[in-house]
Amino acid sequence: MAEKHMVNKTFVVSLAALCVSLITLLIVASLVKQLKLSGDFDLTPDKNDAPAGTATAPVLPLTYDAAVDLYGDYRFQFIGCHGTPGEINVAKGATVMLDNRDAKKHTIMIGTKSYALGAYGFAIANSGKTAGDFNITCDGGGAATLHVR
Repeated sequence: MAEKHMVNKTFVVSLAALCVSLITLLIVASLVKQLKLSGDFDLTPDKNDAPAGTATAPVLPLTYDAAVDLYGDYRFQFIGCHGTPGEINVAKGATVMLDNRDAKKHTIMIGTKSYALGAYGFAIANSGKTAGDFNITCDGGGAATLHVR
């Protein structure tokens, strides 16, 4: 009888751990969705704006692997300040991942927004509300193009 209670107790503890993991996953997914929809990283160029400041990469409750899975084809990788792919087409308001694969910090600019990406760091950028072609630079040199439709 004691063995049966031990098995049941182990099962209940395992089930509780699984529930906590699922709840954590749902919370993280909800936060990622809110971040993608928030528009905090608007790239809309405005000629009346003051010169762009430097924004640091946002703190995300997202691992690198999860971000790669989530953004898939909507990810610019920067290796030696060369953007791959060279261009991505997105809809207005879509988000893209900026992925620094170098062992040193780089400053990535899209339109008037600047992102300081640490070594092997990443950031999520919103394409904004205006259609157009936005040059992406890495440390001031040309790297890729974001086409917003």
